[in-house]
Amino acid sequence: AGVNQNDYYRWLLDLDRAQEKSRNYDRHNIVAGNSSSTSTAVFLNAGAPLSSTINFYTAIGYSYRSGAASGFSRNPNSWSQQAVLANGQRFYFDGFLPQIHTTIIDQSFIAGLNFKLGEWDLDISDTRGENTLRYDIKNTGNASLPASNNVQTQFYAGTLEFMQNTINLDLDRRLDFGSGKSLNIALGGEYRYERYLIGAGEPNSYINGGRQFQPDPIPPYPGTAGSFTFSPGTAVSGAQVFPGFQPTDAVTAKRDIYAFYGDLEYHTNKFTLGGAVRYETYDEREANYDNLSGKISSRYEITSRFAVRASASTGFRAPSLHQRYFQNTSTQFVSGLPSQALTANNYNPIVRNAFGVQALTPETSKSISAGFVGNLSSSTSFTVDGYFIRIDDRIVLSSQFSRSNPLVNTILTANAADPTVNALQFWTNAINTETKGVDVVFTHRFKLGNGNAIFSVAGNYNTNTVVGPIQSNSVIDDPANNPGEGDPSKNPANDLKTSLFDRQQRSRIEVAQPKSKVNITLNYDFKKFNVILRTVRFGETTLLNNADPALRNSATNAYWNDVALETDQTFGAKWTTDVVLTYKPKQGLSISVGANNLFDVYPDRIFIDPRNEPAAYYNAPVSNSLGVNKTTGGYNAGRDQSNRGRFLFSPNQFGYNGRFMFARLSVDLQDVFKKASSAKK
Repeated sequence: AGVNQNDYYRWLLDLDRAQEKSRNYDRHNIVAGNSSSTSTAVFLNAGAPLSSTINFYTAIGYSYRSGAASGFSRNPNSWSQQAVLANGQRFYFDGFLPQIHTTIIDQSFIAGLNFKLGEWDLDISDTRGENTLRYDIKNTGNASLPASNNVQTQFYAGTLEFMQNTINLDLDRRLDFGSGKSLNIALGGEYRYERYLIGAGEPNSYINGGRQFQPDPIPPYPGTAGSFTFSPGTAVSGAQVFPGFQPTDAVTAKRDIYAFYGDLEYHTNKFTLGGAVRYETYDEREANYDNLSGKISSRYEITSRFAVRASASTGFRAPSLHQRYFQNTSTQFVSGLPSQALTANNYNPIVRNAFGVQALTPETSKSISAGFVGNLSSSTSFTVDGYFIRIDDRIVLSSQFSRSNPLVNTILTANAADPTVNALQFWTNAINTETKGVDVVFTHRFKLGNGNAIFSVAGNYNTNTVVGPIQSNSVIDDPANNPGEGDPSKNPANDLKTSLFDRQQRSRIEVAQPKSKVNITLNYDFKKFNVILRTVRFGETTLLNNADPALRNSATNAYWNDVALETDQTFGAKWTTDVVLTYKPKQGLSISVGANNLFDVYPDRIFIDPRNEPAAYYNAPVSNSLGVNKTTGGYNAGRDQSNRGRFLFSPNQFGYNGRFMFARLSVDLQDVFKKASSAKK
């Protein structure tokens, strides 16, 4: 009290810098990029004739991958996240960088027989694939556990597993009618079994031990009496960065899928007409549904060099078991501050009862395409295709319902949610989308000196749009849960209808991906050398804030979110260039050197509000782009999307790793063995 705010901030910064210097503290303490990983894989493809008419084939694969991904660093003063020693001191006195270590095992197996059955070709096969993902969290701690001189820093956080086994029986034959006319017939059946598993982690990885924390006081400001003391609080549950899967998250889900399909394709010298249908039925908890999808396609040769083609189809995608059953609490950072976020599965009582969201339903789609193909010469060809895709009942992850919203807080409290959980999200059939686009490909083959070259240009332009109203339900639409609709004094950003699928989630579909992409490639072969030159243009993208920063209170004409007035940002189009040079000294051996993003191009940097710079505490007031005069200073992470200045780039068109250079040695053992065998003979 009685101290100028900017003077107080400056004094705090000086205290902080003094501690930094005394402990050699490094603020560059986040890994903002790729995780480390090691991968080993082995694959076998084999086949053998069992008789003059029966062939056997198989493919077996196994891969083992380990990785270590860093989370956000926990700062020294993050007492709610800090494990403590018996004397009450922080275990990680200078903060810590927790890591998620993963062990991923992939296994696949295919075996089949193909043979003649009269005039028919028959193929019967069994395909099995399984993926297991184990989480071990290291360099971390569970801050809620009792103080101890034997602090646990590693936790087994649980396992995810998915298995799919498919049996197919396929028959096809060709009927020739003469004069270039023929009919190809194909039909078959499929049985698929799927299993999804979540295994709980060890108890200490997820429990709340109930420890209360008391942060260190701030020393007295010069000329004042008494230090500033923070209020005590309850430490956050579970291992920092990734609390383990809880027994309530654990699940073993299974389903059986049966499908039957058929295809007819009629050919003449100039015309091709095809049609296909597929019937599927699903047998699963709350998901006994079936579907019939179809496609019709055609192609007509106008001349020997030019043709038109078109197709129309309906589509169907059932909710995956992962979307139905995945549930986890994770530590996420919102506006630079840690938050425990619950991703609840489709059967969680909070989702079903409090938000009225029932079982996920399948996505369905309709699509049409039409195009023109041709050969301008014997060495030059092109294709032009336009397309339209409509997806209904699209399954998306909802926006986060924040506990700072009084309505959400009431819901979470009434449903006995973990008190440290600050946000909730879930999967729901919330939207319908339309995609419209055009693809153009041009290819030219030519001689270049004593070598052969292929020059190609491929371009795509499309728009993705969320159409119609957001699909909610009577609970979310209840006027009592949307006070901002009828009361101008209430912030509409807190309405449940707004929070279900906010403008940031919408933008990820509509504007966060480039609407255009152009790929220009030159592939040149000369004797034992090959050169690939490629340049790619990625179109612009836009990042939107979750709440509209320009939304005003209609009663007072003031901005509801004036602190974030400049957080929306468009990132300009960029060109990147790749080059690969390959030398083949002998058959079966090749040596390549190259660079991806040769000229080290980066996307536009994210906007960082100058009022959050330390020097801003001493400057005069400034006006932002919307003409609102704001007093500088008083750090507020919500003013931009850099997460307290930690990240220079947002999710973007082509990443921010810059130039990547590589050398590669490839040996084709089949060619080597063939050559050795030939020499021996």
